[in-house]
Amino acid sequence: MTSDENELINLKEFLEKKIGLVREDYFKKNKNVQEMIKSDLDLTDEAFSRLEEMCNPQYLNSDEFQKEKMEIDDLDAEHVSFVDFLKINYARPNRRNQPIEIKFLKNLSRLNELDPEPEDQISTPDIILSVQISQPLNTKLRKVAWSEDFYLLGQNYLTELKDKITCHRNEIKIGEFSEDPNQVVSAPLMKGVIKSGYFFIEETLYNDMRNENNDCSENVKKWAIENKIGVLESKKMEETKFIDLTIKIGFPYLYNHLGNCEHLIIFTGVKLVNPSSDCYIRSKYPILKDKSRGRFTFCWCCNKIYAKWIVCNSKYAVDDPTFLCERCLRNTHYVENENNQENEEGSLRKAFDFKAFHYSQI
Repeated sequence: MTSDENELINLKEFLEKKIGLVREDYFKKNKNVQEMIKSDLDLTDEAFSRLEEMCNPQYLNSDEFQKEKMEIDDLDAEHVSFVDFLKINYARPNRRNQPIEIKFLKNLSRLNELDPEPEDQISTPDIILSVQISQPLNTKLRKVAWSEDFYLLGQNYLTELKDKITCHRNEIKIGEFSEDPNQVVSAPLMKGVIKSGYFFIEETLYNDMRNENNDCSENVKKWAIENKIGVLESKKMEETKFIDLTIKIGFPYLYNHLGNCEHLIIFTGVKLVNPSSDCYIRSKYPILKDKSRGRFTFCWCCNKIYAKWIVCNSKYAVDDPTFLCERCLRNTHYVENENNQENEEGSLRKAFDFKAFHYSQI
């Protein structure tokens, strides 16, 4: 479903309204889907067999169409250049570079073939929401890069989506490691220390209050009052399902975690669960539909390896801070310790005063 971005949609009312428009057995997972389709479309066995062959998921792979390419033996010489053009442009694709949409549809087809446990099966009428998550917002770039697309059930809690969202800042190790870079292995992760976060949807702050997390939205509510924006409501994320929300399709909302790491979240569509085509296994949701390759920063010294360190106050760096890989950091900022005869791991010392912080990339 698409809608005007100014139109608020109460998802619970949307579900109740749509239920009245479908037949009673619509939400039942019918084992014999073939019979159901033949009955709905009034097809003969022969017509259904042809339809089943044409809609086979294997045709999502363009390799199957290679078998149906025209033979070139009977073509005239004047058509040879055209045939060469076809061979170049329709050659067998590299499976690793297969579009993510094709991979998703194939995986969804496999999920639909599974027989879920009764308690893990969607037993009540529900909706599916499609949602996009942006990469961390960067005020200097002044543009938005999208990171992930998910399918959600109305019965999913907001915390289930929060736990599925990936952000490279979650994987940053806390500490300053210039004295011994090897200590980064045992250092705590950012997401393990700062567990709080919130969604800001339609003037309501949904806070993650699990594990005795602090309400990090208090400053936002105080700021809204001081700037005469209004009084913002607060609710617990772990007690709120998506079906309880009132949203606008295509409108940007906010996800904040780690104190000041912000992502845009946009609901791009809502529909009823279709037993014949959607995944019917409750535990598989939220389902990752698409994921971007991400933005990667190369080492500013060798420009060949991904950066792993942010180095500050370095006398060798043109910019401060600078991004370095493991090898360049050790080769340019450390010297062999005179107390050790062999250049073993841990036998290096700082060549001069600087600071090094861990930098994670996904």
